[in-house]
Amino acid sequence: MGLIITPVNEYTDAGEFQGILQDIACGCWFTQNGKTIPKLIRAMDDRGGMHTIRVLEVLASETKRYSGIETVEHFCRIGVNEHQEAFVKLVFTKETCTWKMVFL
Repeated sequence: MGLIITPVNEYTDAGEFQGILQDIACGCWFTQNGKTIPKLIRAMDDRGGMHTIRVLEVLASETKRYSGIETVEHFCRIGVNEHQEAFVKLVFTKETCTWKMVFL
């Protein structure tokens, strides 16, 4: 009888999240492989008004862990209005199925 050693699930923890997180609602596609593709954002402004923002392009996606909680970060170009665009980081927390946004 031999000893079987299984590999420990090693991951790099990114520590605590940097930046100001804003709670958002995000309309996204979930692919068959579990990949998330954000398409639309609903965010509230300082005065309580709700805004719908279209995600123009997902530039990059990266899986990270913050304090042991797995997240997927999407670096996106969004359309703020007809004439302005902005770059944001959309953070999807898999454990709670919630979305946050950080302006870059």
